[in-house]
Amino acid sequence: LGNVEGVLRNPQGAVDRLLIEIEDSNPDRFVEVPTEGLTPVVVGDDTDLSTTMTGEQLAALPDATQLP
Repeated sequence: LGNVEGVLRNPQGAVDRLLIEIEDSNPDRFVEVPTEGLTPVVVGDDTDLSTTMTGEQLAALPDATQLP
């Protein structure tokens, strides 16, 4: 549903969310997705991330404050 554009850290320096570009958004739209609940899925040489969030839930996230 989107491409990972960056890794974001909390004030303590721990990775706690990913900067995601919502697929097929025009203009490009970026949201911050919490890492909690993400699961890596390996397919051949590729690694994707799976979430329980729906496309509608991802689209409803507020715009990211940090952009690539």
